[in-house]
Amino acid sequence: MRRANMPPLRKWCVIMFALAAVLLVSVPTALAHTKLSESVPERGAALESPPAEIRLVFSGKLEDALHSIEVRNEAGETVAPAEPVLDESGKVLTAALPALPDGKYTVIYRVISADGHPIEGSYGFQVKAPARQEPVEQAEPVEQVEPGAGGDTPEEEHAGHEEHQEHEEHAGHEESHDQGVQTNVFYSGSMYVASVLYYFSLLTLTGWVLWGLLFSWNEEWRRRRTAIGFVLQGIHLAAFLLLAVLQSADVLRGAGVGDVLDFIRNTDAGRSWLFTLLLSAAGFALLFRYRYVDGIWAVLLIAAKTLRGHTGIVEQVAAARLADGIHIAAASLWVGGLLALLIAFRRDRELLRAFTPTFSTVALWAFAVLVVTGAANSLWIAGGHLSVIVTTVWGRLLLVKIALAVILIPVAFMLRRTFKAAERSGGFKGWLRADAACMAGIITVTGIFTHVSPLPEREPLHWHVMGETIHMTAEITPNLIGRNELTVSVWLPEGEEKPVSVKAGIRVAGGGESAVTLRLSEDDEETVAFPGFERYDYEGQLRLEQPDRETLIISVERVDGEKAEYEKPLSSE
Repeated sequence: MRRANMPPLRKWCVIMFALAAVLLVSVPTALAHTKLSESVPERGAALESPPAEIRLVFSGKLEDALHSIEVRNEAGETVAPAEPVLDESGKVLTAALPALPDGKYTVIYRVISADGHPIEGSYGFQVKAPARQEPVEQAEPVEQVEPGAGGDTPEEEHAGHEEHQEHEEHAGHEESHDQGVQTNVFYSGSMYVASVLYYFSLLTLTGWVLWGLLFSWNEEWRRRRTAIGFVLQGIHLAAFLLLAVLQSADVLRGAGVGDVLDFIRNTDAGRSWLFTLLLSAAGFALLFRYRYVDGIWAVLLIAAKTLRGHTGIVEQVAAARLADGIHIAAASLWVGGLLALLIAFRRDRELLRAFTPTFSTVALWAFAVLVVTGAANSLWIAGGHLSVIVTTVWGRLLLVKIALAVILIPVAFMLRRTFKAAERSGGFKGWLRADAACMAGIITVTGIFTHVSPLPEREPLHWHVMGETIHMTAEITPNLIGRNELTVSVWLPEGEEKPVSVKAGIRVAGGGESAVTLRLSEDDEETVAFPGFERYDYEGQLRLEQPDRETLIISVERVDGEKAEYEKPLSSE
């Protein structure tokens, strides 16, 4: 038995590594896991005239299918808006409204993000609401507050201005919800198990197939590869169907046949499901006959997988998916080769001696590619903000994955060093098992954290403070790490001149303070009105780096020289 021709193999490994390095350098700043970042009418708004439409702005792209907007009145009756329309950016969903009579209304929305996750929630607004029902929260400023207006507790909030959060009230109730997936323990646990099984089966099968291109197998092993490959195909198909059923139970909940067909035709996630199913079925007839057919099939199956997942949410989606595909291919070579090594160790020591050097070389390059593409994908998903690694469950799982990868380095070294003594020493067997254990741990972590949000559980901030002669509202959207929009509204008694200055800043605990430039807004839309008061709106941009350690500061100076100062910790606690 001869070893596979190594120079071409090494050449392709170098090409994959170089391409992965280029992708890492060009990582864009983008946030995965789409959230509702803006709504018109805004949450808790009290309007003097009925709105012409519902306009929802999301932080990331949406799939152009299975999106809905429902508006209900106080009696729970549905007000029939027009069919929602998604704009060219893929982030703004609008639905025209009929003329609405006075009363309270609830907006209920459901969309599918570009990474295949369903997003749903609701919030309320009023038409011709009583003036004193407007404030959201009574947070005591340093000065200029009316007696008894303090605290941030829900009991002290006023109707019509609930705390700015993804899950909003249903028809006036303070109970709120917004969930991307069903969060009951059984469903989540089942999803994690199915995801781990699917990743195991995908990497094992595609790796098993790809090794047919990289190594010259003898006739006996070609027959054995075919038999084992048939079993791996069955396991992969079963694992995929299990995962698809669990995901569709949430994504396609309540959908009719037409909606399902629309989802398959018009969404990347739907096309991924269809292509994966077709390729999996075709594999039983096509695989292990012709080497290059096998290679094309494996590449297509990996490409189908990249159509769903977090990479669909970034701006440079093609580059992100290419990096993801390279990452999966490299992982497949490692997992599939390790499976062949384990079988050869038990059944064919001659093959073991011939295959181990080839596997060792390929695994080394695959590991390098995995590190680079893994870093690129992580930065893409986290938006380039390393703080999420220590502040989120996703980040801590990533640290576990990195730790297992670090442990893998000496394990691989010892595996390479001891393989020549495989027949007379138990050392090789032990290191082989350690390699397999690291592989199992990494795949398990990967299967779990692909369904965990990399972003802290933070919602847009809507903070309102009532005073005797001044009211103030501050909004931060999306209130996440990175760049955010800040709007500040100040109400002063009619006849008083506009504020001399309105300043904003961010103070970091134990650190300094940074100013935020505000400009007077020319938007005359009066979403919240206080009789006898004039409203002045200011807007600007601020950057959050460590929200749980930062405090928003607002300072308003009036013409008589008096100042009202407000402080709001941005901690999600």
